[in-house]
Amino acid sequence: IWDPIRDFPWEVSGRNWNVIISIHTDTEEKVLYWFKCCTYGIGIEKEEKGLETIKENVRKFNLTNYELIHGRAPESIPNVEYDRMFVGGSTGSMRSILEHFINYSTNDARLVINTITLESLNDTMALLKEYGFKDIEVVNMMVSRGKKVGPYTMMYVENPIYILTINK
Repeated sequence: IWDPIRDFPWEVSGRNWNVIISIHTDTEEKVLYWFKCCTYGIGIEKEEKGLETIKENVRKFNLTNYELIHGRAPESIPNVEYDRMFVGGSTGSMRSILEHFINYSTNDARLVINTITLESLNDTMALLKEYGFKDIEVVNMMVSRGKKVGPYTMMYVENPIYILTINK
């Protein structure tokens, strides 16, 4: 069974340069876990609301190994070698984000891409195949939240998410 905390590609390699795009999550566990295992990370966020959430998490967990950049990917991604990239949203720039990954990531790098629409999933898969990536894993996750309805608990579904993991 796939466990997002255990199986997410957050391994630490010798270089430990991680690029994180749009990690403005409300899930404290994911943020905390990521910062426990990584030596240094960069977050790129274009939305003001996302910036505030990230800053709040950075303060809350007293992080010193994280740099937040207000901008868009790939223009704001530093042109340095890295071994991990997480894409939480591309705003139509997936091709150029993938080109940055191809040009600047290490030979053993890992890329994780989240999509929520079928069109984004389809477009991303087509681009990955176009660029010759062969080791592509796709996981679909769905989350439901329980809400009380009288004496019962009714499950309300959230949007499903597609998580693509690619080894270079």
